[in-house]
Amino acid sequence: MHSPAAQAYAWASEFFVDVVAQIGVTQYDDAGLGDWSVRELIAHANRAHVLVVEYIEHPVDPAQVPADYFSPASIGARARQAVVDLGDDVVAGVQEAARRARQVIGDAPPRAKVGTPAGSMLLDQYLPGRTTELLIHGLDLARATGSGATPPPEAMKSCLRFLADRAAQIDQALPVVLALSGRGHLSHDFSVF
Repeated sequence: MHSPAAQAYAWASEFFVDVVAQIGVTQYDDAGLGDWSVRELIAHANRAHVLVVEYIEHPVDPAQVPADYFSPASIGARARQAVVDLGDDVVAGVQEAARRARQVIGDAPPRAKVGTPAGSMLLDQYLPGRTTELLIHGLDLARATGSGATPPPEAMKSCLRFLADRAAQIDQALPVVLALSGRGHLSHDFSVF
């Protein structure tokens, strides 16, 4: 599969891998984002690689998903487990997960589907969210560790489209449009998540 969504994901994945490769081992226990350490944030974001493969190869039945799956506590627990799954060589683990995800996406047929906890969808519909996750958490890590990494423009475009769509879905399009057009300001804690 070589769609625009797949290409944007590949660029975001490469950016994330590059950011992780620049992080020193001594920085892994530093603050990453909120209560998460750098290592936990890397492992959480790397799930954007791991889950693509999992949801293609082993689709999830939403009826089997626990009711608290999307709660902050459950997300945190999965992030801690992801640290264990990543292993001691964080860079190699991220590189391999990225390679595997890009390979599976590349081998996927047109109109491939993924089975996620939120339901089944086309892979091209699923990838922009994972592209956004890799890009935003890559930026979080760059900020936390002092990296000057800059994401690729095409991945940024995909991320912006995804975030704009999210803003519209939660009835927040107006403040975003006003802010982006210089006619308003977003609060410091504004988020579409």
